[in-house]
Amino acid sequence: MADNSGSVATDIKLAEQFAFLGQEENEILFSLIQNIGRRKKVKSLSSKQAERLTDLQEKLQSASQKVESAVAEYNTEVSKLWNDLVLESLNDYNNAVEQAKEFVKDRREQMESQYEDGSEKWQQSKRGDAFLEWINQWEEAATEIEEIDLIMPVEVDPLDFPAVEAIDALSPEPSL
Repeated sequence: MADNSGSVATDIKLAEQFAFLGQEENEILFSLIQNIGRRKKVKSLSSKQAERLTDLQEKLQSASQKVESAVAEYNTEVSKLWNDLVLESLNDYNNAVEQAKEFVKDRREQMESQYEDGSEKWQQSKRGDAFLEWINQWEEAATEIEEIDLIMPVEVDPLDFPAVEAIDALSPEPSL
C-alpha cells in the first residue's frame, strides 16, 4: 500500500486500523489516502465515493456505540456480580474462618494447659511426645487459618475510537 502519501509503516498501520472493513471499503479509503498525498487537485469525491464515505462513517459510529454499550454493560455486571456473589461468599468464608480460628486457638490453649499440668515423666514419655506433636500441629494450623481479602477486578475504561475520529474528519469535498 505504499504511495507518496506516507511510509510503508504508516500504510500498514492504517490497513490494520481498518482491517475489519471489506476489500471495497479499504480500496475507497486507500484511494482517499492516495488522493490526499498527491499534488494534483481533487475537487471532490465521486458521488459513489461520497456515499460510501457516509456509509463508513455511520458504520464506524454504530460499531463504536455498540462497543461502548458492551463495555458499560460489562462494567455494570462485573460490579453487580462482585457485590452479589463474591462479596457475600467471601464474607461467609471469612466468618467461618474466624470461628475456626477461635476454636483452634481455644482448643490449642487447653491442650497446652493439659500438657503443662502433666507430670514430667509423662511429658518425656512417648505419649507426652505424641501429645506435644499434636499441639504443634494445632499451632501450625492456627497460623494457616486466615481470612482472605480480594480486590474487585478493574472495570474496563471507556475507549477511544481513533478510527471513528479519523473517518469522521473526512469530507467528500474540500472545504472553502
